[in-house]
Order: sequence, then C-alpha cells, then structure tokens
Amino acid sequence: MVKIVFWKEKTPKKIKRGAQATPTKGTRAKPKQVEKQLCRDFMKWLKKNYPFYFERMVHIPNEGRREFMETIALMHMGLKPGEPDFTMAYPNSDYYGLFIEAKPEIIFGKPKPKVSENQKYRINLKREDGYCGEICFGLAQIIETFLLYIGNDPDMKLQSAPWTKRYKRIKGESDATRGT
Repeated sequence: MVKIVFWKEKTPKKIKRGAQATPTKGTRAKPKQVEKQLCRDFMKWLKKNYPFYFERMVHIPNEGRREFMETIALMHMGLKPGEPDFTMAYPNSDYYGLFIEAKPEIIFGKPKPKVSENQKYRINLKREDGYCGEICFGLAQIIETFLLYIGNDPDMKLQSAPWTKRYKRIKGESDATRGT
C-alpha cells in the first residue's frame, strides 16, 4: 500500500534551554483598556447626572489598533488621527462647543500618559476656531472641565481663556454694528 502525502507536516522547532520563545504572528498583547474604561465611566456619570448633555455628548472611537486596510478606509471616510475623544457641539456663553481628549490619571511612580503631536495639534486647532479644547488626565479632570464648561462655577475659567476674550470681542463688535 502506498501512502500519499499532500503536504509536509512541519515539526516544531526545538527551543534551547533558557531561551525565550518568541510569540507567533497574531498573538500580540492587548493594549491597556484604561482609557476605554475612563470614557465609559464618564459617559455613565454624565447619563446619571446630566441627561440633557448626555444626549449631546459624542465619543469619537479614534483609539485602538486596526488592520492597515481598515485604517486607510476610515481615513478616507474622514477619521483623523489625534481627534479628541469627546465632542459636544452645544454652545455656552463663551465657546461654540466642547472637545475633550481623555488620558488616564497621572499616578506617581508610573510613566505619564503620552499626548501625541497630532492630539496637541487637533486641540489647538479647535481652540483657534473658538471651541473649548482640553486635555484631561483622569475622570476627575474630565468632570471638572465639563462642569466649568456648562457654567457650574462662574469664578473659574478654563485653560482656553484667551479664546473667550476673542469670542467676546467678536460678539461685541457685531452688537456695536447693529446699534444696540
């Protein structure tokens, strides 16, 4: 009887004693879920305490690792690297809307969460256009920024205060031209 072999079975390579085994393709470690949990916690808090603003706040799913072709397809659809995590296109008396980039809390002894150049650029672009754009580290800072934006503490000003003056100046000029 003749044994027909259609493929050659691969025998596993022997690993030398004490050597590290390299992971096979597709078995990379999952990234930390801290930022995703932070976003979930904020939206849960917002829904419970401010349902009106919860309906207007949007999370932009711009984080995570993707396949190369999926990344290209999303970029063609308009997804930009560095776009802030939260967007609220609801104006207050000083700004046209709110953009928040959420980062994990800074913990002593651990490396500081990195803010990429794209994220800094996108936040500054929002500020130039008259929006409130902030980078927040931890849930407490996100909540504080949100509360300041909606006006719960009128004595405090956000870090984007220079754009407040710009907006008031533009608004004041338009009032003067109308004769009011």
